[in-house]
Amino acid sequence: MVGLVKITDTASRELVSNVLSSRRFTVRATDSTHKAIDLVSTEERIGLVIADITAGEPDRKFLASLKEKQPGITIILISDKQRLSAMAECADVGGDDYLTQPIDIKKVNGVLNRVAANCPPPQEPGLGSGLMTTTTRIISKYRLTRILGKGATGVVYLARDINDDSNSTYALKLLNPPGESSKETTKREILERFLREAETASLLNHPNIVRILDYGLSEEELLPFIVMEYVRGRSLRYYIENNLAVNLLQKIHIICQIAEALQEIHNSNICHRDLKPENIMINEDLFVKVADFGFARLPNSDLTQSLDILGTPCYMSPESYSSSVVDSRADLFALGVIAYEILLDQKPFTAGSLTALMRKIKNECPLGPHRIDPGFPESLQLILAKLLKKDRDSRYQDSKDVLADLKEYIDEALEPPKTAEAAALFDSTEIVGEIDIQYLVSKEYQNNTDWR
Repeated sequence: MVGLVKITDTASRELVSNVLSSRRFTVRATDSTHKAIDLVSTEERIGLVIADITAGEPDRKFLASLKEKQPGITIILISDKQRLSAMAECADVGGDDYLTQPIDIKKVNGVLNRVAANCPPPQEPGLGSGLMTTTTRIISKYRLTRILGKGATGVVYLARDINDDSNSTYALKLLNPPGESSKETTKREILERFLREAETASLLNHPNIVRILDYGLSEEELLPFIVMEYVRGRSLRYYIENNLAVNLLQKIHIICQIAEALQEIHNSNICHRDLKPENIMINEDLFVKVADFGFARLPNSDLTQSLDILGTPCYMSPESYSSSVVDSRADLFALGVIAYEILLDQKPFTAGSLTALMRKIKNECPLGPHRIDPGFPESLQLILAKLLKKDRDSRYQDSKDVLADLKEYIDEALEPPKTAEAAALFDSTEIVGEIDIQYLVSKEYQNNTDWR
């Protein structure tokens, strides 16, 4: 078999070429993407490509195109990134496996053993044992087929259980590993805590929460992973940005479902700490599933600090900017930000820099809802104001209280005024579906000091 080596660094190129030669490959080596393209076009027996992507986009296009035209070819990517980023980069170009710099003979032989032609997949689980004869990887017993999304905490893949003939699909998330500078004993402790805390979160069973079905560590590289049910639908972010036709009561129904999910999470002594529209899935029936909640973010857990998971800035509570030790009330602040965004089509806090955003969240009041929509219901504004209190002791203390106030508003909204005199107290009417909802706008409401 012919092995093509396209590596810019001379020493690395020679090392890989020598290893391939010792394994009876006919080696074609170059430091140029253009030369590699020429070799591929003239050499029909190439079955293995080991390449870096130092040329950037041209290299990516070359490798992706090569895999598309020759699906049976094996591509091993050499990356100067850390492991998780290297894996994502490898998947992006259709690679089958990867090596991280600095490389040595042991690393090269190890990856070649994993992708040896016509070798059946090893039985032991783990990232390092994944046989990559197609554009997939294997983590434990799950075959990764494509990337669903990337975020600060990891990469999410569509996955299938290789032992399950039903062809069911799952969402598998590879979490960022502990820092490369961490001591080995510290890394082990962090990962052991991850397993304990993941077990706690996996016990959650609520219709508005994406279920965790499996979790573990890839055996060779100790990358934490979780396997979740795969939810078909759109993120709440999609609904907000595309201004989909969702009426007021439907919006409140979405907020209530998020609150119900938080209540279950908090009752299990877990904080989400990264609640945002991107982590909330909605199907065509407007049924909500909260995803990616933080089993690695239990209250008083130093795993939160160790993995450096802090949340998304515009949804973080004021206290989150001052301390990594937060509780469920930080999630309720995030719920307030999301509710404001759902109901008013804009975020309560925006700024041109992280420093300015932090200052606004900690010190400034958001724009009053009645200034955006003069007919905005007073009772809903009071709910938002309490969710967005700077002082967490003044905020809602429990999700069930938020639910109670929201459901009370719904009951009042659905009940028409009993007399003409009562109706005269209202100065605006909004049509929501088939329902006339009338709003009282009082001086106290308009002068609320929680708003600017």
